[in-house]
Amino acid sequence: MEIKNLQSMISECITYADEITNNAELYPPDARMPLRDLIRYDMTVFLGFLYEPDNGNLEDQIAYIETNLKMVLTETKFLQLVEQKCNDPRFLNEPPISLSYFINADLASDVNSRPGSVAKSKYVVDCFRKMGEGFINYPKVKDETKKIIADYVGVMNATLNSAGIITTTHTSVLRMAENPHKDKGVAKFTDKSVANMDTISTFDQQSGTFVTKKAVSTSGYNIMKKRADDVSEFLNFKREEEGEDAVFKRGEGRVGRRRGDKAQEEIEKSLDELIYELQALTGLSSVKEDVMHLINIIKVRRLRELKGLKRIDMSFHLVFTGNPGTGKTTIARLLAKIYKQLGLVSKGQFIEVDRSGLVDHYAGGTAIKTTNVINKAIGGILFIDEAYTLTHNKESGDYGQEAVDTLLKRMEDDRDDFIVVVAGYTHEMTDFINSNPGLKSRFNKYIYFPDYTTSELMEIFKYMCTSHDYVLTPSAETMAETYLRGMTEAKKENFANARLVRNYFERCVDRQSTRIVQDTNITDEDLVTFVREDMIDSTVASAGALTKEDD
Repeated sequence: MEIKNLQSMISECITYADEITNNAELYPPDARMPLRDLIRYDMTVFLGFLYEPDNGNLEDQIAYIETNLKMVLTETKFLQLVEQKCNDPRFLNEPPISLSYFINADLASDVNSRPGSVAKSKYVVDCFRKMGEGFINYPKVKDETKKIIADYVGVMNATLNSAGIITTTHTSVLRMAENPHKDKGVAKFTDKSVANMDTISTFDQQSGTFVTKKAVSTSGYNIMKKRADDVSEFLNFKREEEGEDAVFKRGEGRVGRRRGDKAQEEIEKSLDELIYELQALTGLSSVKEDVMHLINIIKVRRLRELKGLKRIDMSFHLVFTGNPGTGKTTIARLLAKIYKQLGLVSKGQFIEVDRSGLVDHYAGGTAIKTTNVINKAIGGILFIDEAYTLTHNKESGDYGQEAVDTLLKRMEDDRDDFIVVVAGYTHEMTDFINSNPGLKSRFNKYIYFPDYTTSELMEIFKYMCTSHDYVLTPSAETMAETYLRGMTEAKKENFANARLVRNYFERCVDRQSTRIVQDTNITDEDLVTFVREDMIDSTVASAGALTKEDD
């Protein structure tokens, strides 16, 4: 087999892992995670043992892990992993759990009897070795760190030797004196579990110290559950369909996702982090309170289930009402992630559509179109903006009602893993829900999104400036605040809120660009500075509202 690069090797291992996962004779059907995730977890822990805190290359090494193992990983999570999972040196004296499944697959296929065939388990060992070598490919790496790679690869090769995968007795540098599976110089393979330990040093989060505890059984289901819990806490693997074409390069000109990179895959956050993100949003105090009530209900509901108490059947579909630009889409997107962390949905994806995404132009086509959208949203939230437009023309034979009927059926059929959030203007949404008994029975939770105040709109405007590398002179800030106050006081029925601010910001950029473009001596300060005249807007009379057609 021709080995072109590390990423192709990892991809090949993942392909092998998926084949094994799909074979019930080789991999536990009730496993809490697929083998592809287990091996990537094992590799990440291995790299944690190679991390040198004083080497100054953490950001580069995080990008190396992300690119090659196809995951998203923060520096904080990696350091927590190192602190909590990479402190017991006995880990390095045992082959990784994932390797045993590859060995069993090789033994089941009798790989050594087929000329030209490649042992999957040997390929896995090579991946571990190359991942480790690439991770520490920096000047002034400690000799003991290099020795960890050689010794750990030796332990794995000795295990292959014991299993009969490798026929030679030469298995690289072995840490045989410390290896609990040593047997006449060759590590002994067992397909049951790693060696049982009476006690183990582990990190206690409450006390903030390492404590010695009785070891949990590491066989069978308990191993998979423990690893799955660890993966959920520390790592976030990419789905196959997300793909990754980036090639990691070290040093100058390297291609690795960086902090602040807009193209970076969003990292899966914990419930506490998501709640913090919710509370950090500008304004929306009543909305935040409503969302926290939902979170508390779901938490207690889950605790009751764990105690064996009867489950309370409740609907968590939502109706968002209010003017445009008040954060309805932002909150819905955040809720999808929160619902996932609470176990209400399995994936937490967010699918956003409006009438055009659900309704077709011929009979029967709408049901198909709506069904396809719903299928994408199973496991997460389907957000339907301006949902009231689905039933506006139902008396004239419009196909919007077909979309509603299809939606209601799927909300019932997939009620355990499918959440729908409908949004729109307050009065129109009330009429929409009341138009159908099925809608009224399923949507019984409303969240009203109030208009932003002047100070909140100014905070949003400042954030837009900062996030786009613009600064305001004092006079420019005063003029912007005066403009936004005037718009708030003179607002019309369908006040545009944050969309008004966004449009105003874009016009300010336009005026600033026009002002400085003719200057032959443009400075860096000119490029980033808004002055008073950039803030003076000529569209005051019309900027405060959006028509329903424009929204």
